[in-house]
Amino acid sequence: MTTLLKPKDLARLHAAAFRESRPWGTEEFEALLASKHCFCVGDSHGFAIGRLIAQESELLTIAVDPVSQGKGHGRLLLQHYHDEAQARGANTLFLEVAKDNTRALNLYKTMSYEVISVRAGYYKRTTGTPVDALIMQLKL
Repeated sequence: MTTLLKPKDLARLHAAAFRESRPWGTEEFEALLASKHCFCVGDSHGFAIGRLIAQESELLTIAVDPVSQGKGHGRLLLQHYHDEAQARGANTLFLEVAKDNTRALNLYKTMSYEVISVRAGYYKRTTGTPVDALIMQLKL
């Protein structure tokens, strides 16, 4: 599943997947991929980027092309992220997700993530509306 995606490809996929919030730019992906702590799994349909510090891995973002959404690709990506994080020594995974992102929230819950905290008004939609971020965790 892992294909070497270029930062511009990641930015394009991210922009397509996150139409209601600010997408990440090419420069942001370049900086992440240059970090020795970050790793990326994915292909032309989507990707997941994680960061490993000590034995914790944070899912920084996961994006699936809208054409591929609802076909199990997100679940497959998330499983590959879990496998890669564990292979790198992680025993705990965490992420944050917008409270109104029901598709992602349902995916994380079905994969045994649990809400451990809330960041009130953390995200801003393109309309200016604030949305809470849910911090979720999975122990491997």
